[in-house]
Amino acid sequence: MLARTLGPGQLIASGVGCMVGGGIFLTTSTMARQYGAPSLLAGYLLAAFGCALTALCYAEFAALEPVAGSAYQYAGASLGSFASWIIGCALFLEYSFGSAAVAVLWTGNPRYAAAMAMAATLLLALGIRISAGVNTALVMLKCGTLLLFVAWIAYWAHGAPATAPLSGPADAWRTVAGL
Repeated sequence: MLARTLGPGQLIASGVGCMVGGGIFLTTSTMARQYGAPSLLAGYLLAAFGCALTALCYAEFAALEPVAGSAYQYAGASLGSFASWIIGCALFLEYSFGSAAVAVLWTGNPRYAAAMAMAATLLLALGIRISAGVNTALVMLKCGTLLLFVAWIAYWAHGAPATAPLSGPADAWRTVAGL
């Protein structure tokens, strides 16, 4: 049996770190430039609703099957071991391709991205406590950056007229945000 080494804060940081990955910065700027901020906001609100429903599903699963595990554990309990195996393989592929995509996003250079992926692998090999501590620090940095960005937009949008349209070209919202 494995010993418990992670606390609630590190587990929450791990979940938030999965949701707020490196792609959120690039995706948000690209979508805002192409489609306008209001449609981006609507998209993120819809995604937040879906995430809330997913969290409720996992809470129900955890209440029914109170053991450590992920989607493969719940699939095994409800659909059998073959479904559990399929879900485990799908999660492995998801994390592999997701990690590769984030590494390329970080660098823009596939060779340097491979070095970043190797560094992350080495960090994981050092142990769960060290990697969870680094993850928590990075999550705090990412969330702090996002909060500063929201505060900056709120500061510049404070002078926007109350009748500003909620849909329209991205250029109108760049003017409001002072971009």
